[in-house]
Amino acid sequence: MIEKRLRTFGILEIISLLSYTAMVVFSPLAYPGYAWLSIAVSDLSADGAPSQNLANQLNPLF
Repeated sequence: MIEKRLRTFGILEIISLLSYTAMVVFSPLAYPGYAWLSIAVSDLSADGAPSQNLANQLNPLF
């Protein structure tokens, strides 16, 4: 019982990580002038950001 829950949580953690990674990798493509050294990753999904829609679609499971 506990092993099954741990396995399920592990799978969900991997899905969450992949969802977040997809957002970080692909959302800057929709954000003209985005520079990862000077603009926070959270700005990719901020209100009014050019990449907000894409970031929200790629990162629903995080």
